[in-house]
Amino acid sequence: MLLSCSYNNAQEIQNSYNLDVARELGLCYDDKKLMSGGGDFYYPLCSDSSVRVFFLEPNYYVAYVDDMLSCGSCGCQLELFKKDDNKYILVDVWHCCGVDLRQDFTDYILVHDDENGPGCFTTHTLKAKVRSDRFYIEEITNYEHNMSDNHADFCYREDSLWLIDTYKSENRLLK
Repeated sequence: MLLSCSYNNAQEIQNSYNLDVARELGLCYDDKKLMSGGGDFYYPLCSDSSVRVFFLEPNYYVAYVDDMLSCGSCGCQLELFKKDDNKYILVDVWHCCGVDLRQDFTDYILVHDDENGPGCFTTHTLKAKVRSDRFYIEEITNYEHNMSDNHADFCYREDSLWLIDTYKSENRLLK
């Protein structure tokens, strides 16, 4: 009976993470598959839960891969695919961000990021949605500004207002 319960949990994770779509997009595989371009690097296994594809109405799939080869020094990336005529078309990419792969399914995705400033470190969480083939920020849900002893008096990161300018320049704000 415990094996059956374990199998159901694995099946639930596969369904909620949309790993069937991840397979179609070539983001993960069931068996070890060597990446092209040389080296001894492999695509993520679908079973290791480092890949998640979120579904957002009406026909968007947001892919996030959290592994060493898909992420850089600034974080990972979200890729927005639109399903049209049984094809997945990449329509937007959000670079340098983080996502909790275990977050509950909703009509948005919580994206987190951090920034180093002069003697400070900020972290923030954003509620991201999709409209017109583009990610946009609906709300800043969390913001923290941590200062060190050598914090600069001219720091512009004391509140989250600087994020508005940053994301406005990237056309990620609606207003």
